[in-house]
Amino acid sequence: MKLRRKLLLLMLGFAIVLCSNQMLVFASDNSNYVSLEKRDSSTEDNRDWLTIKQSEAGLRIISNDEKKEIALIDNFGGIYLNGDLYLNNKKINDVLNENASLSYVNTAVISIISLLAISLLIFLFVLLKLKKEINVMKYKFMKESIKGEE
Repeated sequence: MKLRRKLLLLMLGFAIVLCSNQMLVFASDNSNYVSLEKRDSSTEDNRDWLTIKQSEAGLRIISNDEKKEIALIDNFGGIYLNGDLYLNNKKINDVLNENASLSYVNTAVISIISLLAISLLIFLFVLLKLKKEINVMKYKFMKESIKGEE
């Protein structure tokens, strides 16, 4: 959810830059695609926000040569990026790979601890079973020795 919000803010930033250069091109109908509006009342935010109204399919950002779609936001909330994404000067793929390798280590450690715990339980079970068998044999031996003395 936070990533989606940051991407939306990034898109709005692009819109602000485009507005400041006054080179915006809109559809030919009379709809107001860019405006200053307040957010809905549930947010308790009374500030004006630069609002971009998407067209029927969504919002599309393309490269200068118009050959590559850099980002798309559809009307269902899907965000599609064709390129690298950086947050706090770190490439997201690199951060995810670091976290994934840490999760493999955590999984391995938990697996080893679980196997050791299961092995210990099996060992204790066998030990208790063996102790019970020794006690039964001891009881039989004592019983036979008492019968032998009579």
